[in-house]
Amino acid sequence: MSSIGNAGFDPWFQRSLRDEIGVSIAELFTARSDDDDHREAFADREREFATARQSGDRRTRSLLADGSKVTERAD
Repeated sequence: MSSIGNAGFDPWFQRSLRDEIGVSIAELFTARSDDDDHREAFADREREFATARQSGDRRTRSLLADGSKVTERAD
């Protein structure tokens, strides 16, 4: 089996990967190829998250700059 199943990786590494996190080398490569197929969607999501973080940072700075009495609140 010289295909993606072992890909020339050390057998110890393959067993460790499978035993420790439950993923085979083949599953790892499959997941990686899925990532490549959806790279633009991932990039879009990262941009959305970055925008949301920046917006939250701005709101926090604004609240702190106002000197308002802000109480901690859990939603």
